Amino acid sequence: MAQENIRRIPAVTLAGVEGTYGTAATTARINPVSGTFEHTVTQDPIAVDAESAELYDHQSPVLGLKRATFRFDHHLRPAESAPLSTSTVVYPAFVSMLKAWFGGASPADSANVGTTATASPGTATSVNVTSDTNFTAGEWLLIQTANGLEPCRLASKAANTLALLPGLSTTPSANGVVANLVNLYPTPGVDSCSACTIEHAKADSANEQVRLLGCIADIEFSVAQNELVRFSINGRAANWSAGALSISTAVGADTAGSPFALASDAKLLFQDTTTTTQTHVSFEEISFKISLGLEHVVDLGGTVQGTAGIARVADRMFCEVTVTLREDTSTLTDWAAGTLKRVTLMIPRGSGTSRQWLVFDVPRASIEGRPTISYSSSGRMRHTVTLRSQIDTSLSTALRKAPFILAL
Repeated sequence: MAQENIRRIPAVTLAGVEGTYGTAATTARINPVSGTFEHTVTQDPIAVDAESAELYDHQSPVLGLKRATFRFDHHLRPAESAPLSTSTVVYPAFVSMLKAWFGGASPADSANVGTTATASPGTATSVNVTSDTNFTAGEWLLIQTANGLEPCRLASKAANTLALLPGLSTTPSANGVVANLVNLYPTPGVDSCSACTIEHAKADSANEQVRLLGCIADIEFSVAQNELVRFSINGRAANWSAGALSISTAVGADTAGSPFALASDAKLLFQDTTTTTQTHVSFEEISFKISLGLEHVVDLGGTVQGTAGIARVADRMFCEVTVTLREDTSTLTDWAAGTLKRVTLMIPRGSGTSRQWLVFDVPRASIEGRPTISYSSSGRMRHTVTLRSQIDTSLSTALRKAPFILAL
């Protein structure tokens, strides 16, 4: 026996995208919310029940397949500074992990980003830039106006002119910053996602370490007033190893900036899909539930604990949004008319030309069921509206017609 006193909180967690399914990836530091990482590793026993003349002749089982589950919370954190001029984007490790499971990200890791507006910058919905090379239709961008950096979505581009929908609150600044956000979005292809390696080591013991391989996950976002915005990972691994794995617990560099908090100046767009302007709608609660729809592919001859890879097997609906607002009969009118809505939540961090934004965007959604009545803690009547994401099938790329975009 070699008992140890091991504390839960001092720990290190790392993640990396697997180039070969089930083979340990090169990992880098992520920063889960302290104390939230939990895992369960198992290797199910296969019962042996051979006949015996002895009633209590229990026979030792045969070891079956390894399996593991894990969970943790993580804050949504941008890069330390926004790409305010032409530069290169570098993903924090947790963004690379999310990209593996979403399937799509734009701009790509290490891609060139950013540009500037021209001296004649255009309008709130049509911005002239010195070069449109670093931008892809469908991306959320940051563009400088008299109000600082504002988020907007690039609908299309031509001859160094960016068409925006939704647009800005005012005309962009002459010679102002035009910066990229990293846009994560689902790709519908069955094999469009990657598995990840997740490693966790307790700082108090070189023996209490785990490496999870072939990891996939479900994700849920938590957005509440006066709290840091976070997401919860509930994952499954196809294989694992545990013990003394030589995972370093040295204090590592943090590759992401300060997290976003839902404090003040957040903006909710709850408007018809054809509306081009940004008009904030007062809201009291909101949630985004997404369905990544990933599973391990069974292979009886598979070398990764009876599996051969991962696949996306999702249902039609990718994102369900629930919004609670002050009582508003227009939501009933929209429901009865089948009006399609855009639901976009934008949360800022910082101010002026260094301001960064977190964007949850459902560009097209149907109201599912008649909005219901709920009451605040003080008894004030409210409407709760549930919407489910759709796509515009007339659009040409997975990014442009994405049912949900997370941009940061």
